[in-house]
Amino acid sequence: MPRGALGLWLTTAIWVAVAGGLWAYHDYQLKNGEEIELKTVPVDPRDPLRGDYVILRYGISSIRRGSTDALGCSRPGQPVFVALERAGEEWAAADVACEPPAAGRFLRGRVRSSAANRLDVAYGIESFFVPEGEGKKYESARNRGRLWAVASVSPHGVAHLKRLEIR
Repeated sequence: MPRGALGLWLTTAIWVAVAGGLWAYHDYQLKNGEEIELKTVPVDPRDPLRGDYVILRYGISSIRRGSTDALGCSRPGQPVFVALERAGEEWAAADVACEPPAAGRFLRGRVRSSAANRLDVAYGIESFFVPEGEGKKYESARNRGRLWAVASVSPHGVAHLKRLEIR
């Protein structure tokens, strides 16, 4: 086999292995992570250029800063760890810190912005693609407070959206 062909096959094999590994990692997280349910809250605007998807925001997206060490991790883009506690049907923010908690459920997010007593946090689960033509149905349910997001959370606090439910 010519040397150039061997290099091409090797490069292709590496790319396939990397893509397959990423797919397998995300699939594993979805199937084996702990499920949490988060109630969504209304948010605008809608971007019609990216297809049918729903922009999501959660009660845990805006967190009141208490007397935690989160005061030291409030720069935009900085990672934060939000400890979760059960609040009825949903999960709510119990605490926010710069380091993962030693025990319990938590989400890893990034600070979008901060004010004197609030952190705006993004978790990477703020949009969800839906079947074509169904975006308005989900947006309407979200605006009426009837849309819930079911996410799978890894032991490291990384969340992946599994599905949306209209209740």
